[in-house]
Amino acid sequence: ILAHKDAPGLVWRGRLTAQALRQEFQTANLFVYPTTFQETSCRAAIRAAACGCLPVYRPLAALEETIGAFGRAVPGNAADVAYARAFGDAVAEAMLNPPTAEERRALSEDVIRRHDPWRVWRAVVWQEAVVEVAA
Repeated sequence: ILAHKDAPGLVWRGRLTAQALRQEFQTANLFVYPTTFQETSCRAAIRAAACGCLPVYRPLAALEETIGAFGRAVPGNAADVAYARAFGDAVAEAMLNPPTAEERRALSEDVIRRHDPWRVWRAVVWQEAVVEVAA
């Protein structure tokens, strides 16, 4: 990823606080997540979808359950070149045909109803405040 962080059309933000990440999600159309990690519940995916970002992801472990019906799952072996092409094609398609405002609202409402991410946000904000005070 770092080797391509300066590619045209990409903006590398590096590590962000929870509040900064939420602000980025609110301005984005997509959440691109070609993971190889066996997620049990991906907080970043929940937060992104709650902000209306369309997830394009590899349906591994619990991600399909976490993301729900609104994401674009790209199944396959992440080590295969054909998978990389298929994933890239799915991202390109999502960029060319981004979700409508209605689709974004439906995605957000579905995720909030299923995961209540704002409870998670409050916990993260408190956690960051405690760490800041302790430092």
